[in-house]
Amino acid sequence: MQKSSDLPRKMAEIRLTTERDLQIHRQKVASTVNSLRESLQSIKLKAEETVQHQVKLSKLKDYLRQNEDEMVAVKTRKEAKQHSTVEVLSDVKGRVEKLEKVVLGQQETRDRCRKIISEQLVVLATLEKKSSQAKEQNKDFEEPVCWYNRVLGMRIEGGQGVKFIFNKIDLKNPNKEFSFTIRHDNGIYTLIDCQPHLDGMEEWIQDLNRTNGLYKFVRNMREKFWLTSSDVASHYLTRTDMPSTSITVSDSSLPMRSQNKSQSGQAGMDRPTKKVNHGRPDRPLISSPGSALSFRTSPRFK
Repeated sequence: MQKSSDLPRKMAEIRLTTERDLQIHRQKVASTVNSLRESLQSIKLKAEETVQHQVKLSKLKDYLRQNEDEMVAVKTRKEAKQHSTVEVLSDVKGRVEKLEKVVLGQQETRDRCRKIISEQLVVLATLEKKSSQAKEQNKDFEEPVCWYNRVLGMRIEGGQGVKFIFNKIDLKNPNKEFSFTIRHDNGIYTLIDCQPHLDGMEEWIQDLNRTNGLYKFVRNMREKFWLTSSDVASHYLTRTDMPSTSITVSDSSLPMRSQNKSQSGQAGMDRPTKKVNHGRPDRPLISSPGSALSFRTSPRFK
């Protein structure tokens, strides 16, 4: 009986113990669930933070990548600039060396120029001395040249060659000009022009190149021009009728007598008055073209 009465009590105790354990387990489960919820919430927050951090990290990576690209570009530009600077410095150095050489060359040139100038000054002084002497000599030649131009009507012009011009040859037209132009090149005389044309010019030029007698050639040319003038024949006829005792010069000089008489007025103005030659035939101032040219010799023909 006692055993049967203890059974409910034990069952009650077991039930109480079981309920108490269940309550404890429920509390633990609830606590665990709450803890899990809190953990999940925390994990969720951390996951969201992680996602945000990943986005930020991606942005930071992009920013770093851009910075790296910019750094590479800056480094490349610096290297290129440095390389260009090195090249410029090398070029400048080369130019400086060249300029130094040029300066040295200019100094040498300056020294040579100074030496040349000093030598040229000495030469110039010598030339000035010779020039003064030549001027003194030219004073002696001015009168013969003026006489040639005034009496014989001869003048010389330059150009492609040397042009000799004569007038006072044709008595009917004293202003008519006769001219010829020759050129002297490499020791050879060449006839460029002759007005009026004369036959036999080639032979005369050959003779001139053979003898180099320019003065004689000019004198002969004036005589040839005189022989081609329009009044030569009439003068020859006039002089042929004169007495032989009055002929005092060669036949080639006879036609020039009347010409010289026509010039005697002008020549008399420039020359001293001669004594009166009583009882003797007048002797012409210029006997012939040849003797006229031989009366005064120009220094340029010597």
